[in-house]
Amino acid sequence: MKSTELLYRGGEKLNNSGIISPICESELILSHLLGKQDENLFINPIEVNSAVESTFDNLINLRLNKQPLAYLIGYQYFYGRKYFVSEGVFIPRYDSEILVLAVLNYLKRDKVYNINTRYNALDWGIGTGVLMITLTLECPQMNFVGVDINPQACQVAETNAKHHGLVNTIPIYQVDGFAYSELVKPGSIDILISNPPYIKNSLLKELSPEVQKEPIVALSGGKQGIEVSLKILESYYDKVAVNGRVFLETDNAQLLIKEAIKYDYQPENTYVDLSGQERVVVFKKRRVIDG
Repeated sequence: MKSTELLYRGGEKLNNSGIISPICESELILSHLLGKQDENLFINPIEVNSAVESTFDNLINLRLNKQPLAYLIGYQYFYGRKYFVSEGVFIPRYDSEILVLAVLNYLKRDKVYNINTRYNALDWGIGTGVLMITLTLECPQMNFVGVDINPQACQVAETNAKHHGLVNTIPIYQVDGFAYSELVKPGSIDILISNPPYIKNSLLKELSPEVQKEPIVALSGGKQGIEVSLKILESYYDKVAVNGRVFLETDNAQLLIKEAIKYDYQPENTYVDLSGQERVVVFKKRRVIDG
């Protein structure tokens, strides 16, 4: 069977199921199976054997059952780079690229920044590792440590670090991120980043079927959706350097800012996503900086 015929067949099934980009997803799935991600199978059709056809149909059926596309093909692009993904690990979102841009923008404005400046950084809850890996590639002066309680996440992050040439460059620890704070030297973190769980518990059942197939621990943010973020701020207050910064992704920036003040933080900046929602908050320590 020609690849074009198979692609249209898969695309029709996905379209009938309400998938937003059915033909695109159909091609991504078949390209993955054939190992031809860089080729257009419509422009350059090839003959597909029965074994690939059968596997393709199985993956299409899984997609019809709302299995996330990234789990089916095993990767997701982030900040223009390919990252491996596996079931049981949170899938990177493009909204998180805002956090990367926020950190890079801060570094450009840092008065002491130069090519020789080193930044000790922590990525709390690394998932696939896209944030710390991207920032290390964009700014090699950043010395990251990554922590995550999920052993699968740590394994995938290690694979991604190796894939991007950073093997043995970023220490990754499978540990409770809050317990890890007790091992950190006071004042040693220049930059702390996190895309923590921030979905209100009451809204978890309203998430799309695809999202509900991702690990609940990476989604559940507590009653208000900011509890994990506040605990990060509290746990690491003394670990963040005098002029350090904390970058947190959220979907309720104003509430997070209001509550963070109680922990002696003040917002320095917020960044909006493509929909105009405040997605990232940058915090600095209040009492030290303000006196």
